[in-house]
Amino acid sequence: MIDRPSLIRFGGIAVVLLLAACTTPTPYQAAEDGRDGYASQKLTQDRWRVSFDGNSSTPRATVEDYLLFRAAEITKEQDAAQFRIVDRETEPQTRFVGSGLGVGAGFLFHRNTLGFGGVVNAQPITRYTAYMEIQVLSAEAVAGDPNVYEAEAVLSTLASRIVIKPPS
Repeated sequence: MIDRPSLIRFGGIAVVLLLAACTTPTPYQAAEDGRDGYASQKLTQDRWRVSFDGNSSTPRATVEDYLLFRAAEITKEQDAAQFRIVDRETEPQTRFVGSGLGVGAGFLFHRNTLGFGGVVNAQPITRYTAYMEIQVLSAEAVAGDPNVYEAEAVLSTLASRIVIKPPS
């Protein structure tokens, strides 16, 4: 037989996992009005900073694919065929959500706990933010440079993996 604290603890974990399962991955969209998505900033005539923020249901590979896709779109918008990745980074942000027991006003009670304090069973929830600085190339690059991408090839290769948010 399961004791009451264990039942409460397992119930709390089930609720957390159920809520996490209900979240859908971040679609390919501009990061406006506090939403996750891509952002772009022109730094110089031929350099751009691009980022993509995904939610906790968006896998790292998807965040990185969306980032590359956005870099290729910018390149095409600038009437160029290629871009060079100058700098690239993907940052994980992990928080722990779980079930814990706490004491308040002399009573033992169950609560959902964020962070480390008092957590009995914590589940890691990770979201990814990827950053890239690109140089849009106005002329054909030197063959064999592993940091140079053909924009059209990136767009066609990744197109089937891009989930665009439907219009509201």
